[in-house]
Amino acid sequence: ILRRMMKLCVAETSDGNLHARENEQRLLRNMGVHVVVLDLLKIPYDKMEDTRMNHIMKLAHNLLQYFCYENPTNQAKLYDLYFNDYQQLSEEQEVETCCYIFLNNIQLCKTMTEKHIQHFVHLIELHGRKVIYIKFLQTIVKAENQYIKNCQDIIMSELVTSDEVLVFYEKGNLTNLFERMKSDTERTDPNSLLNYHIQLVHLLAMCTEGKNASTEIKCHSLIGLDDLVIIVTHPECIPEVKEAYVTFLNHCYIDTEVEMKEIYNSQHIYALIEQSFCPDIEKLITKATDEPNLEKYILNTVIDLLTQFFNSPFFEQASAPQHRNTTLISLHSHLIKLFTASWLTATQREHVDRCIHIISLIADRRGLLHFLRSNHSSISESMLPSHRTSRSITLEPRHSGTYPADGYNHSEDIEHTRVIDGFVAFLSQTSVRLAPLILAEISILVDVIRAPAALFPEKNECRLKFLYGAFVHKLIQHAKYLLTQTDENLCLRIMHSLKSMVKSNTEFETIGQSLRLKLLRRYFSDDTQYLKSIYQAVQEEDAIERLRLTQNELNKQGASDLVVELFISQSSINILEESIHLAIALLEGGNTEVQ
Repeated sequence: ILRRMMKLCVAETSDGNLHARENEQRLLRNMGVHVVVLDLLKIPYDKMEDTRMNHIMKLAHNLLQYFCYENPTNQAKLYDLYFNDYQQLSEEQEVETCCYIFLNNIQLCKTMTEKHIQHFVHLIELHGRKVIYIKFLQTIVKAENQYIKNCQDIIMSELVTSDEVLVFYEKGNLTNLFERMKSDTERTDPNSLLNYHIQLVHLLAMCTEGKNASTEIKCHSLIGLDDLVIIVTHPECIPEVKEAYVTFLNHCYIDTEVEMKEIYNSQHIYALIEQSFCPDIEKLITKATDEPNLEKYILNTVIDLLTQFFNSPFFEQASAPQHRNTTLISLHSHLIKLFTASWLTATQREHVDRCIHIISLIADRRGLLHFLRSNHSSISESMLPSHRTSRSITLEPRHSGTYPADGYNHSEDIEHTRVIDGFVAFLSQTSVRLAPLILAEISILVDVIRAPAALFPEKNECRLKFLYGAFVHKLIQHAKYLLTQTDENLCLRIMHSLKSMVKSNTEFETIGQSLRLKLLRRYFSDDTQYLKSIYQAVQEEDAIERLRLTQNELNKQGASDLVVELFISQSSINILEESIHLAIALLEGGNTEVQ
């Protein structure tokens, strides 16, 4: 039963990723399956002896995890029913379920307090260095591509005062780390101490990402540049460890809020380029070993760091000794070789191309272009036609333009880029500005459809007509008519408005809320009673009753008939999909009359 319900909640894609089945998750929620499973988890049993029960409990946790996977409503349900007893949660399966509850849900992550985080950090001290405890802390630090500064600060403070950071101070730990990297068991076991170390460094990087001055300063004392270079350049260092430390380097020393001139004036980055980055790029180009981790590390982490470093305004202010120019030319040569690799995807190639372009501009300013051209020529000649793909051939002329000829005016190129970037930024800002206003206006339209009678004074003829649902009835009939006229878009908009009448979960920003209140006063000033009811906060019981009344009214005016007609009509997939959403809204909460 548990396995069957797990399959209902998620579907596995061909590449092994999970895809949430939102409608089935909603169905299970309405049936109260999660409540039954939570009761199951409370049953006492002998955890040491009863292996069968252990297996059932693991499946029960898996079901809860899939039940709330990518589903904010279900996550909120489990947050209330399960996570609120967080002090009772300590086992790995329980913490893993907590990870799914908070996964990519910024609203829930923002509810985390110091006591919550202290509890989970304390679990490491009580139960040992388990990867899942670190994974949970990683989950609550970042959601929906946003970093939660409060969580970053608390986690960092707790880690610094715990024994966990001793791993970065004790002298024998470096030797221990290199020994673990030699072990195949340590590398393949997701719960090994090696993987714990990797995830801990990733957590520190995540605590500094997004330019957080207080956590950056604390991290500087944990992992110094000298130690970082020793680890990354060590012959035994594996790509997974390199990725963690180089990501940390990027967020803690380069892409920072605190001005870090040390990294630009010291030899550390150049040592990494010479002793680690270039050899690893060479290894990746020759494909001496089939290591997807190495590919991910070079094409994402290393290229990101190089782009960030060489594109920084602090780099231009730093000193440029001759030997650093030699390193720059060598790096450029390796990146050109990587760029011409036939197996790169379009996105990867573009990523590398941008990095090469930035280095080329630096070389131009330093008068090193003739070295780059000679490098490029020798590489091009060494590539036999039989080993070159059509993609690399077609891209080569474009890339040769990256190295400016003598007298080429770079200011025009930079100005052109600046204008385009400025225009894109303008559009983005305009969209951000207008989006909440549009949402507010649409919400008013839904209010008008929900209560058109409130637009008119008390004794107005239209008010009496609309009080008995004539407007919504006409709207539903119009949707049916539009289908025969093949006006699909307008039909879709009407159905979407009907669905929004039943349940709208829109949360308005300040600017949107301000416009909404202004429009409400403008349109519903003749009906102060209705206007007052909109302003008042609704209790949960009242909200359920209001939902039921709206569903019944729509059902009475023909919304259910409309859905059935759309189901059996020869309409497009878009109409079918929207009609399913409308049907679900009408059935939300288990409305027996609509059923």
